[in-house]
Amino acid sequence: MARSNKEKTIDRVCLVLLPLGFLIYVLLTLAGIYGKDHEMMYVVVTEAVLFIISIVLPLLRVRDKFITPYWFIAIIEGLLYLHGSALYFGTYMWIPHWDVIAHISAGFVVTLIAFIGLLTIQSYTARIDLGKGPFFFMLFVIGFGFGNLWELLEWFVDCTFSYAYMAYSVHDTLGDVVMDLVGSGLMTLFAAVLLRRRTPQEIISKFGLHDFMTDMGKRWDRKTYPGGRSPGNGGN
Repeated sequence: MARSNKEKTIDRVCLVLLPLGFLIYVLLTLAGIYGKDHEMMYVVVTEAVLFIISIVLPLLRVRDKFITPYWFIAIIEGLLYLHGSALYFGTYMWIPHWDVIAHISAGFVVTLIAFIGLLTIQSYTARIDLGKGPFFFMLFVIGFGFGNLWELLEWFVDCTFSYAYMAYSVHDTLGDVVMDLVGSGLMTLFAAVLLRRRTPQEIISKFGLHDFMTDMGKRWDRKTYPGGRSPGNGGN
């Protein structure tokens, strides 16, 4: 897929500069230079994970393995960097309610990604037809469920290392769950309003998925029907 100079510039920033920032955070934290409102190991591991994610997403886009507008990747990368920077500098401690903002935005973005995935299914899959009720239910459950999965991961890490690196208390965990619920709920509400004004096809067309999904459909047919021919092509 041809990309403009503007897109190429943003792709380079997402693929090179942002991951480099996470790598610098890892090295400085190992040297003891960081906000110190969290345990060193927690900061190092989290920044390392964000480093990997920040490379994978833009790399998949550049190689046309993940078809999406450049601004969508830029938003996700920006939120990742915001979280990583806040963790490194200790923003969670000296800015009131920063944790609330972080969890709501995370729930919103995860549900947004689920929204795009479900719209793609609605627009390009004839085998699956989601009604409005199941669509919004699945959208909310996927977004909210990811937040709960993350909290379980925090609990697992704490149990593994016998220390409260991530889940500081029951009150903290339940508060995070509520904020994840709010973020997922806001995105679900936004999706409901948007779908009253535009069709799934109109929304998903902005993501340049048509050629990619058409190719995937052909591959699916070859795997599904005997002899590699679909009924539309004269197969039996």
